[in-house]
Amino acid sequence: MANKKSITTLITELQEENERLNSLGKLFEKAVKNEFGYGTKELHQIIEKWNALARQTAAKQGNQPTVSQRENVG
Repeated sequence: MANKKSITTLITELQEENERLNSLGKLFEKAVKNEFGYGTKELHQIIEKWNALARQTAAKQGNQPTVSQRENVG
């Protein structure tokens, strides 16, 4: 039978795991900023703007981006 844990123990374990995951998230954010010079939110904005520009360019040219173009952009 499974090991039964008290609610207090489960809460404590979840809080510890949450703190660990938050620390990993902060480390990841620092690594991204060191590597690319931008944070993850800024990179997402850049990607969204690039995708919008690609769609506008394709619309002006009268064609939709192909699958390979969307893979390269997205």
